[in-house]
Amino acid sequence: MAVAVTSDPRADATVAHPLTAADLFELLWVTLSDLLGSAATATLLRRSMKALLSRSPELEALLITREGFEYRYVSPESWRAYSAETLSTFRDLAGELSPILYDLTGIAVAHRLDNLVQFRRSGIRFSREQLS
Repeated sequence: MAVAVTSDPRADATVAHPLTAADLFELLWVTLSDLLGSAATATLLRRSMKALLSRSPELEALLITREGFEYRYVSPESWRAYSAETLSTFRDLAGELSPILYDLTGIAVAHRLDNLVQFRRSGIRFSREQLS
């Protein structure tokens, strides 16, 4: 089980509480925004969410909005506490995102995400070879 207590979501997770779906989404958002910009990040995540809505209606509570030239998100309240169900939904979201990332960026972004210890410890992979 991955753990974290840090203000920087990209820092190595080593201290005492399990990562929540909200923690992992923040890490995903920050990393993708750094690499692709917030507009591309918002577009890719919205597309992934749309594909999952019929199976995971709680994703309707994941809000991605535009504020000026930037995009912001608000994660669902249920994602802020650790649970296997919310982590499963996040894994499904990552699974929908992975082929889109691969099609648009090749292996570069997926491998960058896979190298983040928090995703590895949570059993989340973005590389295409992990999708089979």
